[in-house]
Amino acid sequence: MKNVGVSNHNLSEIKRANEILGEQGFRISAVQNHFSLLNRSSESSGILDYCRENDITFFAYMVLEQGALSGKYDTRHPFPEGSDRARIYNPLLAQLEELTAAMGEIGKKHGLSAAQVGTAWAVSKGVLPIIGVTKVRHVEDAAKAASVILSAEEMNHLETLADKAEVNTIREWEDGLKRRAIMNVLVIHGSMRKNGNTKILSKEFVRGAKEAGHKSEIVELRDKKFGDCLGCRACFNNGGKCVQKDDMAEILDKLRGADVIVLASPMYYFTWTGLMKRFLDRTYPLLTTLHDKDFYLITLGGVPDKKLMANILSDFNNYVACFSEFNPHANMRNAGAIIGTSALAPGAIRASAAMQEAYEAGKNL
Repeated sequence: MKNVGVSNHNLSEIKRANEILGEQGFRISAVQNHFSLLNRSSESSGILDYCRENDITFFAYMVLEQGALSGKYDTRHPFPEGSDRARIYNPLLAQLEELTAAMGEIGKKHGLSAAQVGTAWAVSKGVLPIIGVTKVRHVEDAAKAASVILSAEEMNHLETLADKAEVNTIREWEDGLKRRAIMNVLVIHGSMRKNGNTKILSKEFVRGAKEAGHKSEIVELRDKKFGDCLGCRACFNNGGKCVQKDDMAEILDKLRGADVIVLASPMYYFTWTGLMKRFLDRTYPLLTTLHDKDFYLITLGGVPDKKLMANILSDFNNYVACFSEFNPHANMRNAGAIIGTSALAPGAIRASAAMQEAYEAGKNL
């Protein structure tokens, strides 16, 4: 036998393992990863495509998220307290109810349960779900689910609702799977200067990211119309939507869709610019729903020593930490800071080592 299986590997690891094995006459024949409606990272990262192209069987575990997508559990019928499943999934059940209800409705059309619809969805994706069975009927249910092909409209509807739920079920052991083959990089530029030193440094980060194949965009806050946060907390009661009708609605959507978020601001009085602070306050609707992002800070000042920029670095650290404080499953990562000094004169940053640091940070995403 010259076939090998791997589990919880990302795309680059799978490719590298296949190369090493190939030198000895072996090959990867199976990949086993966490894959469900709530965690489609193996699809978005290109793993499923690679498996299809190389005749590798993809085995999906946790297709039903340990029962959270079975239709048996909701806010009225949570997981029994004291279990790991209760700790992980009970806080998410309210966000999942629209999805599990849709799974039930689609199931009625095909004579399936909500759980069987979850299995049928996975089979329609071309993967082999790993189903826990203890009774003969469990095998029969799985076989029936595997025989049903969901329509493209049904698949899209389920995935849209899964995305809308905005929950993160990726576990600690899956850290390496979180990165996409192609990531969406969003730079929030908070300087009033159109092409100042902060913008120059930001463009170096973007240059590196684009060379690595990632999609990148710079949002110019100076060109956007948005007011201060009203502190009304209405967003906490209406699904994270701000009551103000301004340009922040579009920016919040971009933040939700980003994999990497770069906050770029020159240092004013040892902290953010007023423009950047106003923006950060307006991200309050995302406090309990935004998840699984890498955050970078790009900042600079006229001071000669990085030690004098400790305050803005602390403010950045605290901002990122807030998400995890309010949502234990947020999985927000402080990926680092690019700091420029002695950059008071226009274009002065070009002579700084921060230019290379910014480029390499983007290149190595």
